[in-house]
Amino acid sequence: MLDREESDHLLIKEEDSSHAKLLEAPGISEEIREIEKTLARKYSSTQNRGLVGVAAAQNDEAPRSSKDPHLFDVRPTNPNLELLNPADVGPDELNNYLPSTGQEPLSPRNDENDSIDSFDGVEFFVYLFANPRSGSQKAKWFLELGYQNCQIDLGQNMRAMVQIFNVIDPVECSRGLRRLAKKQKGDQNHNHHIRMIMAGGDGSLMTLVNKAKEAGCDIGNLVCCVLPFGTGNDLSRSLKWGGDESGKIYRSLPKLVREVCLNTTIRDLDIWTILIKFRQGGTTLEIDSKTRAYKARNETFFERYMINYFSMGEDARVGTGFEKNRTKYRFCNQCVYAFTGIWNIINCCGKPEQIYNQLEECRTLKMKTNSLQLSSQPLLHQSVEEQKDDQLLLNPLTDNSTNTDRGQIIFTNKDKDTEHMYLKGTPPLVLGINIPSYMGGRAKPWKQADGNMGLKNPYKKSAPTDYNSSKKISQLLDLQKEDPSDGKLDWLTFSNPFNYALFKRGQRLMQEEGPIEFKFKEKTNGESYTYLNIDGEFYKAKNIDTLTVQLATETLPNGKLKILFRNK
Repeated sequence: MLDREESDHLLIKEEDSSHAKLLEAPGISEEIREIEKTLARKYSSTQNRGLVGVAAAQNDEAPRSSKDPHLFDVRPTNPNLELLNPADVGPDELNNYLPSTGQEPLSPRNDENDSIDSFDGVEFFVYLFANPRSGSQKAKWFLELGYQNCQIDLGQNMRAMVQIFNVIDPVECSRGLRRLAKKQKGDQNHNHHIRMIMAGGDGSLMTLVNKAKEAGCDIGNLVCCVLPFGTGNDLSRSLKWGGDESGKIYRSLPKLVREVCLNTTIRDLDIWTILIKFRQGGTTLEIDSKTRAYKARNETFFERYMINYFSMGEDARVGTGFEKNRTKYRFCNQCVYAFTGIWNIINCCGKPEQIYNQLEECRTLKMKTNSLQLSSQPLLHQSVEEQKDDQLLLNPLTDNSTNTDRGQIIFTNKDKDTEHMYLKGTPPLVLGINIPSYMGGRAKPWKQADGNMGLKNPYKKSAPTDYNSSKKISQLLDLQKEDPSDGKLDWLTFSNPFNYALFKRGQRLMQEEGPIEFKFKEKTNGESYTYLNIDGEFYKAKNIDTLTVQLATETLPNGKLKILFRNK
């Protein structure tokens, strides 16, 4: 008695033998014979590859190389389904499901439809955009699978329809975003959920969001997810997706998609805009990715989005040096960054063109009922004399001279300012952070700086001595725990470059919702250069007049993006 596999092979041999005799019959042209032989060889090769694909599917934990087409194994949870080799499936087809009963695989799905059949369960439509150039360039694995579209069974009457696109290919990326936009507008089924995944660096996410808006997507209702395929991956760390792609969920596409669809919570994430107004002759310079040299943008107005952090000063100077020597290997990049940082620290000491010499003042452009959003809570449980002392401190700050149509001054850079708080010492940078993680997860600056302030109180001579203590200033500024969705940006600095380089304790400045405006001093002779770091993208700006940080309310509803937080 022959088993099914042996009988299938005998049947194939008999068919091949009969077919060969037919080709030898008189009247068959040579051209037809060649075509038939070519098709026969292709058919035989396809059968062999299909058997290999099924065998590979039986061992999910087998070690695989990055070029193995089964690395991201799209495997059904139903044991009655067998895997077909992805190499046998065209780029525009649904792949991978052949019932063991011998039925045909799922029909191809075209560019217009996400689903080819009626399905009464919960359905996720996953649009995965991969950046093959981010970080150590491992996101290209998604693009080497051999297919772009697939269906994944999530169990319990749920499934995911997955489409994969190359985000740096303008045509392919645009096609994917148009499909997403069309799905958003045309699908009113409450059991259908759309997810947009960015497999790349943190900075790639906002670039993709901007492109999605241009393609007509409803950004306010778009749920995004960022995976750690960049260099630092601070955002993905904060959202519990990890700091690199070594986790088990990144070894199998079904595991990853199930995690995205079934083990996440939707949260709000504040998105910020950085705006720069230049003086005459001002512009920004970027590192050209090909030549590794500075390239002027020749723009009179600078605007960029920020998700993670923004800084001015020495860390950005280090970053520009790093960009000139970036490699495709993460470990090498970290070594280059460390060496560049040490070199800049050694050479920056004593130089006049530091951020503390360039800043004139910082103010909020939003009118408030009381200065600096000072909390009334510290006053409620104080004695009458203590309350009088606090009011003595606050009255000058709410004077009409500072509470104008340009908002209120938060701090200045005037040493021993008698009207406003001012920067303490000579800080090498000013840092605004939106998420807890910083520098690839090596530091949590806001938490580590708890109880340490970078501002000085101008009233220490007339007021009690403890009014200049960090604890008292922190109470007056009502500084709270960081929250990426509270509509506020957390600002701090460091006392010297060594504290920053060694991830030592920082100094808190403020916690503000903005808009926040930094006014720069005008240099009397020559040009002034300021180094900027926006989510790991580095810029060298010439002749800045004002720099404003505000929520991106013009792009997103309330300046917030819906993001997937992974549940542990």
